[in-house]
Amino acid sequence: MSQIVLQLFMIALSSVLFLFLLQVNGWLFNQFEWIAGVNWVYLPAGARLLCVLLFRTPGAIGIGLGSWLAGSYYAVHPDPVYTVIVSFLSAFSPYLVYLSLNNRHNLSGSLTNLTPKLLVQCCFLFAITSAFLHHIWFAFYGHADASWQSLLVMVTGDFVGAILLLYFVKILLAVLRKSALKPKRN
Repeated sequence: MSQIVLQLFMIALSSVLFLFLLQVNGWLFNQFEWIAGVNWVYLPAGARLLCVLLFRTPGAIGIGLGSWLAGSYYAVHPDPVYTVIVSFLSAFSPYLVYLSLNNRHNLSGSLTNLTPKLLVQCCFLFAITSAFLHHIWFAFYGHADASWQSLLVMVTGDFVGAILLLYFVKILLAVLRKSALKPKRN
């Protein structure tokens, strides 16, 4: 597979995973929505962080694209500039956290060196970064819901969503790795 095709696949996979988890989050946690787009549990935040940790730049591009598609489709806000900025922040915040942690911990694309402690730190740093960047934009834009309560809910929801998804994937990868290493009996 050529490098360009692989990167296009990672972009598409990231977008689809984000959009899928947005639907799942609506089905499972709709009652935990504080205001439109701010939830106490937000699984798509986990997709944002996971795709960037796994795929780096193509993951961030895919998340930005998926976020833009969701914002355009659901018409959360009528202003297209608002949607583009929110989509950019959705992709940029996990990428910023990845760059910061990669400089100190040399993160592998397989997530094998992502220890439980580092995973919690990564999710927490991401949740704070994402929520603050979004709320700075909300305040700048004059969004009525740019309150401290909304910020706290977004930090919590992004953290819980990221922890749930990343631990699920980390456990799944460990199980798959372990089953691949088991000798086969005839």
